[in-house]
Amino acid sequence: MVVLSLVTRNSASRLRASGISLEEVLDSSLQVPFDLMIVVDDSDEGEGTREALRGWAEARGKELVISGSDPRYGRPTRATARQTAIDLFLGSAGRGEEWLLFLDDDVVLNPGWWEEARAYAGEPRVGLIWGYNFDPVDYRRRFLEGISIDYRRYLREVFLGRGGMHDTMLRRGALEEVRGRYGPIPRDLHVFEDAWLCHAVRCLGWEYRIVERGAVHYAPWDPRKSAEVTGRLARLAYRYGFSDSTESLSRYDSLAYALYAWLRPVAGFVPMASVYARQYGWRRGLPAAARRQYDKLRIRMIWLGMRLRGERPGRPCEALAGGGRA
Repeated sequence: MVVLSLVTRNSASRLRASGISLEEVLDSSLQVPFDLMIVVDDSDEGEGTREALRGWAEARGKELVISGSDPRYGRPTRATARQTAIDLFLGSAGRGEEWLLFLDDDVVLNPGWWEEARAYAGEPRVGLIWGYNFDPVDYRRRFLEGISIDYRRYLREVFLGRGGMHDTMLRRGALEEVRGRYGPIPRDLHVFEDAWLCHAVRCLGWEYRIVERGAVHYAPWDPRKSAEVTGRLARLAYRYGFSDSTESLSRYDSLAYALYAWLRPVAGFVPMASVYARQYGWRRGLPAAARRQYDKLRIRMIWLGMRLRGERPGRPCEALAGGGRA
């Protein structure tokens, strides 16, 4: 019924700083009835990740198909890895199974995840099942609730605008229709590959369901990482209409809103610094918050510039059909 799939890159070493191991992530998946794993690994730091995967699969009696990104798609990105996993699933490697479960290498499924997801899998028009991706600490939840924003509603709205493959099941029929209508995921989308895929399924009329029990995502607010969505990726996000927050890009149809929006990261610096300081201490938290808000400011300045040049933000379904040119 289900094939488990991971997209990995130096996971064994990278996860050491997150407080979990690749084995813990994989162990959480054992509640799901699967025999086959499809892993696309583009590691460039030796064989540590592949060895960990092989050892786990052998110990648990799981069949493992492991590959790098298909070279036909060019230089490996997260988009090429995701598409390669889908190709393998839809091909003979997938054995005709009905569901492909993507699990990020830093996500642990909560107990009862499969019990809830299984009920949704029986609905024939459901093409995508996604679970809430909760933070391992509750600073963000407390911050949001302190300004009267419901945490689950926030996560749900981010998913609807940004997508996510943290713990997501995709039906074979939906993936086949996406491939037939839109082709492969564009390589240059990189970290927006999940947005493209989630929107593509929904744009074709497939329904989605949300697993309330969700999963824990151990690296959503890593202060060592700056925002990936800068420069070229910010422009792609604008043209596709993909948002990485509850802020809908359709609001940039209004020039007045575009002129106002860049002030939001400035106004948000103090509360964000407070959140980061409580989580990481002032010495690490303050610079991390400054970098996060700076990246948000830069993105909004790019979007403002595009709007001032007369370019309106894309609508995801139109943009997908036009290859990001809508």
